[in-house]
Amino acid sequence: MLYFTMITTAVLLILFINIPFFVQYSLPIGLFFVYFILSVAICGLISFVIMLIVHRCPKKLFNPYSKIFKTYKFENTLFNFLCVKKWKDKVPELGKLGGFEKNKLQNPKNAEYLYEFLVDSCKSETIHTLSAIFGFTIFFIIPSQFTWVITFPVFLVNFICHYMPSIIQRYMRPRLLKLYEKVKLRQEIEIVKDNDDNTLYDEEELQEKTTN
Repeated sequence: MLYFTMITTAVLLILFINIPFFVQYSLPIGLFFVYFILSVAICGLISFVIMLIVHRCPKKLFNPYSKIFKTYKFENTLFNFLCVKKWKDKVPELGKLGGFEKNKLQNPKNAEYLYEFLVDSCKSETIHTLSAIFGFTIFFIIPSQFTWVITFPVFLVNFICHYMPSIIQRYMRPRLLKLYEKVKLRQEIEIVKDNDDNTLYDEEELQEKTTN
Protein backbone atom coordinates (compact mmCIF):
# COMPACT_ATOMS: atom_id res chain seq x y z
CA MET A 1 0.00 0.00 0.00
CA LEU A 2 2.89 2.34 0.84
CA TYR A 3 4.37 1.72 -2.61
CA PHE A 4 1.20 2.70 -4.52
CA THR A 5 0.51 5.63 -2.18
CA MET A 6 3.97 6.96 -2.93
CA ILE A 7 3.47 6.62 -6.70
CA THR A 8 0.02 8.25 -6.59
CA THR A 9 1.33 11.14 -4.48
CA ALA A 10 4.24 11.64 -6.87
CA VAL A 11 1.94 11.71 -9.91
CA LEU A 12 -0.39 14.26 -8.29
CA LEU A 13 2.58 16.36 -7.22
CA ILE A 14 4.02 16.36 -10.75
CA LEU A 15 0.61 17.40 -12.11
CA PHE A 16 0.26 20.18 -9.51
CA ILE A 17 3.74 21.54 -10.29
CA ASN A 18 3.13 21.47 -14.03
CA ILE A 19 -0.16 23.39 -14.15
CA PRO A 20 1.47 26.86 -13.57
CA PHE A 21 4.17 26.02 -16.12
CA PHE A 22 1.71 25.14 -18.88
CA VAL A 23 -0.48 28.14 -18.05
CA GLN A 24 2.48 30.53 -18.09
CA TYR A 25 3.63 29.39 -21.53
CA SER A 26 0.10 28.99 -22.90
CA LEU A 27 0.63 25.30 -23.55
CA PRO A 28 -2.36 22.94 -23.79
CA ILE A 29 -2.68 20.90 -20.58
CA GLY A 30 -3.31 17.89 -22.79
CA LEU A 31 0.31 18.16 -23.91
CA PHE A 32 1.40 17.52 -20.34
CA PHE A 33 -0.59 14.27 -20.21
CA VAL A 34 0.82 13.17 -23.58
CA TYR A 35 4.45 13.58 -22.53
CA PHE A 36 3.81 12.37 -19.01
CA ILE A 37 2.13 9.16 -20.19
CA LEU A 38 4.81 8.74 -22.87
CA SER A 39 7.65 9.01 -20.34
CA VAL A 40 5.95 6.56 -17.96
CA ALA A 41 5.28 4.15 -20.85
CA ILE A 42 8.93 4.32 -21.94
CA CYS A 43 10.13 3.51 -18.41
CA GLY A 44 7.67 0.62 -18.25
CA LEU A 45 8.77 -0.71 -21.64
CA ILE A 46 12.43 -0.53 -20.64
CA SER A 47 11.70 -2.53 -17.47
CA PHE A 48 9.76 -5.14 -19.46
CA VAL A 49 12.55 -5.58 -22.03
CA ILE A 50 15.18 -5.85 -19.28
CA MET A 51 13.06 -8.47 -17.49
CA LEU A 52 12.79 -10.56 -20.68
CA ILE A 53 16.54 -10.37 -21.30
CA VAL A 54 17.51 -11.21 -17.71
CA HIS A 55 15.21 -14.25 -17.54
CA ARG A 56 16.78 -15.58 -20.74
CA CYS A 57 20.34 -15.24 -19.47
CA PRO A 58 22.24 -18.31 -18.14
CA LYS A 59 21.53 -19.03 -14.49
CA LYS A 60 25.27 -19.09 -13.71
CA LEU A 61 25.36 -15.29 -14.18
CA PHE A 62 23.20 -14.93 -11.07
CA ASN A 63 25.32 -16.85 -8.60
CA PRO A 64 24.32 -15.55 -5.12
CA TYR A 65 27.94 -16.01 -4.00
CA SER A 66 29.23 -13.68 -6.69
CA LYS A 67 30.91 -10.48 -5.45
CA ILE A 68 28.44 -8.29 -7.33
CA PHE A 69 25.55 -9.78 -5.33
CA LYS A 70 27.36 -9.73 -2.00
CA THR A 71 25.96 -7.39 0.67
CA TYR A 72 28.74 -5.45 2.38
CA LYS A 73 28.86 -4.15 5.95
CA PHE A 74 28.42 -0.51 5.00
CA GLU A 75 25.19 -1.48 3.19
CA ASN A 76 23.77 -2.97 6.38
CA THR A 77 24.44 0.35 8.11
CA LEU A 78 22.60 2.11 5.28
CA PHE A 79 19.70 -0.36 5.44
CA ASN A 80 19.31 0.25 9.17
CA PHE A 81 19.37 4.00 8.57
CA LEU A 82 16.67 3.65 5.91
CA CYS A 83 14.59 1.42 8.24
CA VAL A 84 14.26 -1.21 5.50
CA LYS A 85 12.94 -3.74 7.99
CA LYS A 86 9.86 -1.58 8.65
CA TRP A 87 8.75 -1.06 5.05
CA LYS A 88 10.13 -4.03 3.10
CA ASP A 89 6.85 -5.99 3.35
CA LYS A 90 4.86 -3.03 2.03
CA VAL A 91 6.57 -3.08 -1.36
CA PRO A 92 4.75 -5.44 -3.77
CA GLU A 93 6.66 -8.52 -4.89
CA LEU A 94 6.19 -9.16 -8.63
CA GLY A 95 8.34 -12.27 -8.96
CA LYS A 96 5.27 -14.14 -10.20
CA LEU A 97 5.69 -12.30 -13.52
CA GLY A 98 9.06 -14.00 -13.94
CA GLY A 99 7.74 -17.40 -12.91
CA PHE A 100 9.03 -17.51 -9.32
CA GLU A 101 6.95 -16.07 -6.49
CA LYS A 102 8.94 -14.68 -3.56
CA ASN A 103 6.18 -13.39 -1.27
CA LYS A 104 7.12 -16.09 1.23
CA LEU A 105 9.25 -19.22 1.46
CA GLN A 106 7.15 -22.08 0.11
CA ASN A 107 9.61 -24.85 1.04
CA PRO A 108 12.17 -23.54 3.58
CA LYS A 109 13.51 -27.04 4.36
CA ASN A 110 14.56 -27.80 0.81
CA ALA A 111 18.07 -26.63 -0.16
CA GLU A 112 17.41 -26.83 -3.91
CA TYR A 113 14.33 -24.62 -3.58
CA LEU A 114 16.21 -22.12 -1.41
CA TYR A 115 19.01 -21.89 -3.98
CA GLU A 116 16.48 -21.20 -6.75
CA PHE A 117 15.01 -18.51 -4.50
CA LEU A 118 18.48 -16.95 -4.12
CA VAL A 119 19.09 -17.04 -7.87
CA ASP A 120 15.75 -15.37 -8.54
CA SER A 121 16.61 -12.78 -5.90
CA CYS A 122 19.75 -11.93 -7.87
CA LYS A 123 17.73 -11.73 -11.08
CA SER A 124 15.21 -9.43 -9.41
CA GLU A 125 17.96 -7.14 -8.15
CA THR A 126 19.51 -7.01 -11.63
CA ILE A 127 16.19 -6.16 -13.29
CA HIS A 128 15.35 -3.38 -10.86
CA THR A 129 18.85 -1.89 -10.82
CA LEU A 130 19.11 -1.78 -14.62
CA SER A 131 15.55 -0.45 -14.92
CA ALA A 132 16.39 2.36 -12.50
CA ILE A 133 19.53 3.29 -14.46
CA PHE A 134 18.15 2.98 -17.99
CA GLY A 135 15.13 5.06 -17.06
CA PHE A 136 17.52 7.88 -17.97
CA THR A 137 16.61 7.11 -21.61
CA ILE A 138 13.55 9.36 -21.37
CA PHE A 139 15.85 12.42 -21.22
CA PHE A 140 16.74 11.73 -24.85
CA ILE A 141 13.14 11.29 -26.00
CA ILE A 142 11.03 13.90 -24.19
CA PRO A 143 11.63 17.48 -25.46
CA SER A 144 14.24 19.34 -23.39
CA GLN A 145 11.79 22.13 -22.48
CA PHE A 146 10.00 19.60 -20.24
CA THR A 147 13.16 18.27 -18.56
CA TRP A 148 12.54 19.72 -15.10
CA VAL A 149 8.74 19.61 -15.08
CA ILE A 150 8.13 16.13 -16.52
CA THR A 151 11.25 14.15 -17.45
CA PHE A 152 13.27 14.53 -14.27
CA PRO A 153 10.33 13.95 -11.86
CA VAL A 154 9.28 10.80 -13.77
CA PHE A 155 12.90 9.58 -13.86
CA LEU A 156 13.24 10.20 -10.12
CA VAL A 157 10.02 8.34 -9.24
CA ASN A 158 10.99 5.47 -11.56
CA PHE A 159 14.46 5.31 -9.96
CA ILE A 160 13.07 5.20 -6.41
CA CYS A 161 10.38 2.66 -7.30
CA HIS A 162 13.02 0.30 -8.71
CA TYR A 163 15.70 1.05 -6.14
CA MET A 164 13.44 0.06 -3.23
CA PRO A 165 12.95 -3.59 -4.39
CA SER A 166 16.67 -3.76 -5.21
CA ILE A 167 17.50 -2.71 -1.65
CA ILE A 168 15.11 -5.32 -0.26
CA GLN A 169 16.84 -8.10 -2.21
CA ARG A 170 20.26 -7.06 -0.90
CA TYR A 171 18.84 -6.75 2.61
CA MET A 172 17.21 -10.19 2.65
CA ARG A 173 19.74 -12.27 0.71
CA PRO A 174 22.41 -12.66 3.45
CA ARG A 175 19.73 -14.06 5.79
CA LEU A 176 18.50 -16.41 3.10
CA LEU A 177 22.06 -17.53 2.35
CA LYS A 178 22.55 -18.53 5.99
CA LEU A 179 19.32 -20.52 5.93
CA TYR A 180 20.30 -22.18 2.64
CA GLU A 181 23.73 -23.21 3.96
CA LYS A 182 22.19 -24.56 7.17
CA VAL A 183 19.56 -26.62 5.30
CA LYS A 184 22.10 -27.82 2.74
CA LEU A 185 24.48 -29.00 5.49
CA ARG A 186 21.63 -30.81 7.25
CA GLN A 187 20.64 -32.58 4.01
CA GLU A 188 24.26 -33.57 3.31
CA ILE A 189 24.58 -35.03 6.82
CA GLU A 190 21.37 -37.01 6.33
CA ILE A 191 22.66 -38.36 2.98
CA VAL A 192 25.96 -39.45 4.56
CA LYS A 193 24.09 -41.05 7.43
CA ASP A 194 21.79 -42.94 5.04
CA ASN A 195 24.80 -44.11 3.01
CA ASP A 196 26.53 -45.32 6.18
CA ASP A 197 23.40 -47.22 7.24
CA ASN A 198 23.13 -48.82 3.79
CA THR A 199 26.82 -49.74 3.83
CA LEU A 200 26.43 -51.32 7.27
CA TYR A 201 23.39 -53.26 6.07
CA ASP A 202 25.30 -54.52 3.00
CA GLU A 203 28.22 -55.63 5.14
CA GLU A 204 25.95 -57.54 7.52
CA GLU A 205 24.17 -59.19 4.57
CA LEU A 206 27.49 -60.15 3.00
CA GLN A 207 28.70 -61.56 6.30
CA GLU A 208 25.58 -63.74 6.62
CA LYS A 209 26.01 -65.12 3.10
CA THR A 210 29.69 -65.89 3.75
CA THR A 211 28.79 -67.68 6.98
CA ASN A 212 26.14 -69.79 5.21
